[in-house]
Amino acid sequence: MSQPTKPVRVADLMACLSIATDLGMGQPVDYAMTSCVVGMRLGEALGFDTATLHDV
Repeated sequence: MSQPTKPVRVADLMACLSIATDLGMGQPVDYAMTSCVVGMRLGEALGFDTATLHDV
């Protein structure tokens, strides 16, 4: 009997791609993720709308 599968969340997929990209470029782990968090917080502090934050 096979195990039921759960759908993959977009956030989990992006986190995996972020780590793989960091490793491929020789950056420390979580470099891209940290850059994303800083960018989002700056955008929120500057009052960016949802569409602009999505682009960030």
